Amino acid sequence: MKDANQLDTENKSVARCLFIDGGLQDLRQALLDALISPNMSKEELQQCQKDIDAFLKEREEHLKSR
Repeated sequence: MKDANQLDTENKSVARCLFIDGGLQDLRQALLDALISPNMSKEELQQCQKDIDAFLKEREEHLKSR
């Protein structure tokens, strides 16, 4: 999964700040909204979705192991 600095460099976009309150919104959808740009190809969109799903799975496993 690419980190925010890598994505900002590759997309040549300004660094984004995102506040996520999991109790108020779907975390996956919030991440998708923050990371997807209209310029992305279908393949890039699919990869981004896979990266988000992998991140959320790792996060869930980490939280369970605490």
